[in-house]
Amino acid sequence: MVDFTGENFKPHTMYNPDTGESVKVTTLQEHLDLQENGFEHKMTKASSYGSITKVDEEERIVYGYASVVTHKGKLIVDRQGDMIEPETMEKAATEFMLGARNGLTMHKGEPTTTIVHSMPFTKQIQESFDMTSDYEGWMIAVKVHDDETWARVKSGEFTGFSIGGQAVKEEIDEGL
Repeated sequence: MVDFTGENFKPHTMYNPDTGESVKVTTLQEHLDLQENGFEHKMTKASSYGSITKVDEEERIVYGYASVVTHKGKLIVDRQGDMIEPETMEKAATEFMLGARNGLTMHKGEPTTTIVHSMPFTKQIQESFDMTSDYEGWMIAVKVHDDETWARVKSGEFTGFSIGGQAVKEEIDEGL
């Protein structure tokens, strides 16, 4: 167990277990303040901000975030323990849209949806439209073609989107 107090204090990262928000602490007082507010030393998986935000039943189009990468400027830790930089997310969204644009139900089988609207929503893009948000992410709308998938959306079984992909993992040395 690492002692984070007194003369043994070292700058390190603390995590909000509810949101996955990470904060680099550089002083003992910052550490104590965050600890009092429920922050922990180990990374926990964030609750998903990528929920469905709108359903157009007539057109069978579902809107929401495919991925949310920051909240209030802090990187979000996803359910797999990964963090995606906004610039990386923007490039990945562009590459995906230049390619398949089709979605699979639960990442399996034949395509059941097509992405019909796509917008990477980084701070730079927000500023270019004179908009602001606490979140950065990839907003999408998908047309659902498959009756079974549509029924699962309408029943509330599907509450959000999931992206798949490959990445090169980098270990972050926090000096612990």
